[in-house]
Amino acid sequence: MRALALLMVLCVCPAAMAKSIGACQKEKKLRSRAGCLLDVVQPGAIPALHKVAQEMLKKDTIRVREGKVGIGARQDFFYAAENAGVIAAKTSEKGLYKLLGKKDRWTQLFALRGLSHMLSILRMGYAKGREPDEKRRAELKDPVVRKCLAKVRGKDEMILEEAAKCIGETRDNKHAKKLVQLIVRSRSSEVQSAFFQALKNLSRLSQQAKELRPLLKVLLRPMPKKWSTRDVWIRADICGLMARYVNHGDTWAQKPAEKAIEAIGAKNSQALRKCKRLLNRI
Repeated sequence: MRALALLMVLCVCPAAMAKSIGACQKEKKLRSRAGCLLDVVQPGAIPALHKVAQEMLKKDTIRVREGKVGIGARQDFFYAAENAGVIAAKTSEKGLYKLLGKKDRWTQLFALRGLSHMLSILRMGYAKGREPDEKRRAELKDPVVRKCLAKVRGKDEMILEEAAKCIGETRDNKHAKKLVQLIVRSRSSEVQSAFFQALKNLSRLSQQAKELRPLLKVLLRPMPKKWSTRDVWIRADICGLMARYVNHGDTWAQKPAEKAIEAIGAKNSQALRKCKRLLNRI
């Protein structure tokens, strides 16, 4: 037994030693480095992960400045950011707040994704267990969402989309009105879709039925000449959501439903069906 215990110690120690920032930096592949840092449960792993994420983008610096990063590079970047969110959930969110305050858009994107993933990890109880995670999440929700809401004042679509994920991850119903305002204010169907998904993530959305009515303004807008699938589906998604809450005789929803049906036309039969359902409910 004593010999077995000694063998176990000898087997465990090298693995434990490998889980340090310095050891992880020796990994040749950037994604492997980010994966190694995930197991370093200390706040210093967050700036280390940010550095790895920046290196993931360096191979395409011109496209990065234009905001047109390839799918593979973007996936690697957000993988590192989500790992930072896991570390923040287990240690401290301060490192992500510090990064969010930087002017660099990619650093802000890293921090926003990290914060939303941190809330997700805490919601699922994957940091320190259900009870302590629930307590910490309750304390962090409002401060985190304030940080994320501060980023919706700009025009950078990628930052707006990441801020939307962050707000939706709070699952807090009190943000419904603000999210509706952001959807109506935006003219980008991609940004609208991101905020719409955040809206759907909120709990007890049925209690906010009256606050959802401004969404119909989006249905009244003409379809862009150069329309995309997102332009079609944001209309369909709004129709589908509103169909849950309108009743026979709610004529205020009739014209928006008709306009959406006209705008979608033959572009997508499934999307068209959702708006016809809304019209039939009235």
